[in-house]
Amino acid sequence: MPKLFVDEAPPIDYYATNLLTLIKDVENQYVAILNCAELDFARRVYSLDADSVRLYARLVSRTRPLLRLTKLRYTEVRSRSDAMAELVAVGLVHWCPATDLNGLLDGWSMVELLHLFPEIKPIKPKSDYVHQVIDHFEFDSVVTRLQEHDPWVVLNFAELLVLYQLLFFGDPYQGLSTFVLHDLGRLRFEKYQLPAKRRLFADRFALDAYLDLLRVTEIVRDLGPCPDRSAVALLPCLWHKSAHRLLERRRSRTLNRLARGFERAGNFDAALSGYSRSSLAPARERKVRILNKLGDVEAAKELATEMVRRPWTTLEMEFAYRSNKISVPNQPIPQTDVPLFGSQPDSIEHHALGQLTKCLGTGWHLENQFPMGLFALAFWDWIYAPIDGVFVNAFQSGPIDLFWPDFFSARQPRCEDPLQHIDLLSEKLLRTHHDKNGITNRLINWSVLTQPRLERIVEVIDPIILCQVLSIVRESLEEARAGFPDLTVLYEPGRFEFVEVKGPGDRVQNNQKLWIRRLLERDIPVRVMRFSVT
Repeated sequence: MPKLFVDEAPPIDYYATNLLTLIKDVENQYVAILNCAELDFARRVYSLDADSVRLYARLVSRTRPLLRLTKLRYTEVRSRSDAMAELVAVGLVHWCPATDLNGLLDGWSMVELLHLFPEIKPIKPKSDYVHQVIDHFEFDSVVTRLQEHDPWVVLNFAELLVLYQLLFFGDPYQGLSTFVLHDLGRLRFEKYQLPAKRRLFADRFALDAYLDLLRVTEIVRDLGPCPDRSAVALLPCLWHKSAHRLLERRRSRTLNRLARGFERAGNFDAALSGYSRSSLAPARERKVRILNKLGDVEAAKELATEMVRRPWTTLEMEFAYRSNKISVPNQPIPQTDVPLFGSQPDSIEHHALGQLTKCLGTGWHLENQFPMGLFALAFWDWIYAPIDGVFVNAFQSGPIDLFWPDFFSARQPRCEDPLQHIDLLSEKLLRTHHDKNGITNRLINWSVLTQPRLERIVEVIDPIILCQVLSIVRESLEEARAGFPDLTVLYEPGRFEFVEVKGPGDRVQNNQKLWIRRLLERDIPVRVMRFSVT
């Protein structure tokens, strides 16, 4: 049952309790590797009286950096002025700081600014009006008018709170709102074993390295799809492979993204340098493509040969075969060409589904929710098995190692293989769906793979076929996340098909070809339905 209700006020110490729970848990787990400033942050929070910690817990949940006092009205805070005074005294907030007038003025509406600065003629957009205010008035004059109208505060140590949230959730993008969503019943999490010691980072070196990686990742993301040549300076920050697997995956993913940007921008030397240091696909494939483009055919062939000998993924191996002009026996992909009359529909998939089920059957646009959702139901016990180091808090939608290559080998000794009992598979899928429906899981969307749809699936598709689909997923869980045919179409027991839909000018991608070939190898009905303009 939810602990919070939308139309009811939360318990008076609700937000404060969540904040203290997070800080205390992190301190208990990481006290040996937190530095003095980080521990001092916790001490400052602990020193607050009840009213002040209630206000602070509310402030840290706000998204805007500038917090105006008139906007801070919380029923659980008995004396806002006294609480704010204590927060200022202990240094957790800064009273009325003003270093950037642009950012400061952005915190006021246009109506308020027109009232505060009547000397400036109204103009649009707001940014132009703000520039006029800055040009017309002295810095101190602007700050004084704003402060007299409505004082503001800014959080100190915001980066330390982010660090505590990272160490608690194990995810840089998860925060205190997780408590609220969970207690409202909007997020439910599986109950799994949490060891007494569950540090994500064993030492300070690993923690600092990860924080550095996060900063570089954000910079790379902000650069956009085509970074300029100055971004080459970021490569040394990503140069050295890490023995810590979590760090290595983030390093290589960031490196691949940066190198791909260099490739798009035509900076091939930088792209080759980046791809050469990555340990994740598709780094080597992209490198072969660049080498061929530059005319270095021998180097490209040598790398492709190495990819054939020691492939990182199936997609990479197939690319290497094609690059080396080695033919791989594959069944031709069945294709149905369909003329498209009139204007192109908003959804070509729904248009195709309507045609396929016009006379018989039902179907849905499930895409990868079909194999991944079924996998979650069949391997639920594997996903939440008590493996050391994969669960660090009670709010995870899956283990940290879910898509790592050794996910299955780490669980093999303690988990029963559901694919060994084909006659029980359909029952297991339905039972798990009934028992776990609504629990947040990275592999299944309950609103897409609903109970009625699952019941129809197991009624029409033989358990042997479902087992074969799941065996494909198990071969490479991460690679299977994309490329499954768009439509799952069910006609009658024993008659079904998976259909990839392509509109005019669209083509079948490599990961889609891989899924289709794997299905064909197992005699599972699949085809491409291609629409063309008449």
